[in-house]
Amino acid sequence: MYGILGKDALPESEIFALLLLYVLAHIGGKLASIVKLPPLIGMLIIGFLFRNLPFIPYYRNISNQWATTLRSAAFVIILLKAGLGLDAEKLKSFKKNCFSISFLSMYH
Repeated sequence: MYGILGKDALPESEIFALLLLYVLAHIGGKLASIVKLPPLIGMLIIGFLFRNLPFIPYYRNISNQWATTLRSAAFVIILLKAGLGLDAEKLKSFKKNCFSISFLSMYH
């Protein structure tokens, strides 16, 4: 990466911090799947540790704009995966319950 990006790929840069976060999250996802957990759990744990452990200083290099964008993208991916995992036939059998939950919960 240094050959392509130059100083932007060094450890004090935002690109390096994002790349490090990506690599660590990928490794965390693989480790979680070895333990028979969803890879998303491992990625979330790595993200939490990346942000909160004092001996990992790279999170300071990620701007608030990138952090907000990544959080929004992660939220969309989580919701899409959850929605794609639903079984349409089972939802049809619970049609009345789904309808009541979706509209009655607004009034409480």
